[in-house]
Amino acid sequence: MRKVFYNSIAAWLLLWLKRFETAMIFGFICTKRKRTDPLVSKEINHEAIHVEQYMEVTTVSVCIALVLSLAFSWGIWPLIIALLSYYIIYFVEAAISWSYNTVVAKLSDNALAVSYHNSMFEMEAYEHDTESDYISRRQAFCWIKYFGKV
Repeated sequence: MRKVFYNSIAAWLLLWLKRFETAMIFGFICTKRKRTDPLVSKEINHEAIHVEQYMEVTTVSVCIALVLSLAFSWGIWPLIIALLSYYIIYFVEAAISWSYNTVVAKLSDNALAVSYHNSMFEMEAYEHDTESDYISRRQAFCWIKYFGKV
């Protein structure tokens, strides 16, 4: 079971839209909810899957950044980008999906919601968030099989 940070300042600052109340922020599960209104296990599982995804992407990115930084004397900037790589991938994929769904599929009213659910990270999380033992049996980088679905 993952630790959940209730009534999180980070959640309040980053989740300004009313319909969003819980998110994985740099490997931590943060929510606007109070401890008296706890998350259900499905919500915790969903965010815990994102934690695993974040750790995988960040580990690979930090390794690459470290090698590049040492090889080319780039300093610390590649490491900072590496810590943001999960979010860069997440939002670039969402932007591509939103563009496709708005222009090609002509889902102008629903394009944002469709794009959100079509993210490779979200598809894995939604598919397995009801399985309480999923994290323990999850294969590394299995979110890649959802890549390319807009």
